[in-house]
Order: sequence, then C-alpha cells, then structure tokens
Amino acid sequence: LKYVREILNINYTFSTTIVRKMLGLEKEPPKLLDYEEENDIVSQAEEILSKIVAKLPRTSLYMLTAHTAFFTGLRWPEVRFLINNYATLRKLTHEKAAIVEINYLRKSKNAYVTVLPIKLHLMLTENTRKLGVNAHKELREVYGLKFSIMRKAHLAILSQTMNELEIDLLQGRISPKLPEIFSEITREHYVKHLRKIAEKYLQAYQPYINKFLR
Repeated sequence: LKYVREILNINYTFSTTIVRKMLGLEKEPPKLLDYEEENDIVSQAEEILSKIVAKLPRTSLYMLTAHTAFFTGLRWPEVRFLINNYATLRKLTHEKAAIVEINYLRKSKNAYVTVLPIKLHLMLTENTRKLGVNAHKELREVYGLKFSIMRKAHLAILSQTMNELEIDLLQGRISPKLPEIFSEITREHYVKHLRKIAEKYLQAYQPYINKFLR
C-alpha cells in the first residue's frame, strides 16, 4: 500500500484495514540502527571486491559474480539465476544503467527487478558460462566473497538516494501477494518509475562504478 501511495503517487480511497488483515501485514517498529555501521560495511565490501579483483583476471566468471553481487545486492541464488539466464531476461536501458526483470519467485519474498551499471550489463551480455549450484562455497572459502556483506553494503549505498520501499524492490523484499492485488493499477506507472529508480541508483553508485568498472 505504501508502494502504491508513496512511490507511484496513486491515491486510493478504500479502507486499507481489510487488505492489511488479508495479507497478514503487521506494522513493524523502525529499525533505527540498520544504518549505524553503513560506512564500515561498505568499506568491508570494497575490500572484499578489491582483493578478488587483484586475484582474478577480468574475464573470470567468479570476477563477474563478485561484481554482480556488489552492484545488485542480490542473494546468492538470485545472482546465480541472473548470470545463468541473463541472455533471456527482459531488459531496459536508461542512461548508463540497465533495468533487468528477474522475476525470481520464492515462497516469502520475491526479486522482480534489479538495476545495474551499463558496463556490468555489457559484461553479463558477453558471458556464456554458467555458475554451478555450489559455486558460492568456493567463492566464500577461496576468495572471501560474502554475499551477506555485499547485500548490506548495497542497502547502505542506496540509502543515500532512495527510500525504504525502493530499496526493498531492488533487494527482493516484496511480498508475492502484493503484485497480484495491485498489478492493474500499477502497470501504467511501473516502467516510468523504474527509470527514476535507475537514476537514483546511478547517483548512489557512481563512485563505485568509477572505481571498479573503469
């Protein structure tokens, strides 16, 4: 409901009580300490990525995986799905970003879309290799890639330019029930707002694009 009202700027006149009750939505207290160590977590993610960059050739599949994790903040299964299926996923380019429709569906939270730099988009487009289901174990144990840190860093970086709902959309925290209810009223505004999100993404990530995707 907040997504419809605050992000898409659509006013609704019906009572939200029944809808919230049907969805089982409970209002949670704000997590005020979520961003307390955001600078530190971003530094940790940068250090991990820098070490991987130093160890691996630019054309390495694991290098591509590390960049994808850092610039999308997706979970390991979603990163693997994105890389392995990139050629067939629907995409929209806007300025120097690519908006990618993932539609990675889970029981609780779903990843519908992600945004990434155009340079990473080109790297993913050229890639024809596939990640194995257990590749994350070698990435963690040999190269020190921790997807949880990349995910937290992604949240911290985007918090500079985006609101919580926009970040939830990109981090795959949208309830699977919401799109079913609001698909009709959001369809008209969906692509237009994704372009705005892409612009905010570029604004937040530009220093890291300059550093890691030269």
